[in-house]
Amino acid sequence: MANKVRVLIIDDNEDVTEAVSDYLESIGDSCTSLNDGKQGLEVIKKEGHNYDAIILDLAMPDFSGYDVLESLKNETLLDPNKIILFTASSIPDKEAEAIGVKTILRKPLSLEELEATINRFRH
Repeated sequence: MANKVRVLIIDDNEDVTEAVSDYLESIGDSCTSLNDGKQGLEVIKKEGHNYDAIILDLAMPDFSGYDVLESLKNETLLDPNKIILFTASSIPDKEAEAIGVKTILRKPLSLEELEATINRFRH
């Protein structure tokens, strides 16, 4: 197994964060799971450099993934190469690129797709 990937998962659905985290940890990665966009933003601001990948749900109540991305953009903290959008919507790739993100995982997702995406972050 290649190096462990350190993943931050931000999704309001606890079942989703638990399933993704459990799977990634089972293949040797380390995960931190959060269920709130504002909390996720604070962790990214303080500890974003500690993560290789950030899985970010777009559709969260109160403070969405879009809000997180916009806040990071305004503070020049956004490393678009670390961000993986996690969404059930059919956001076009061009729209994702316009908000500074290159990788999208669509719900529902397969474990194989999740693993293949995270493997791109191995060093």
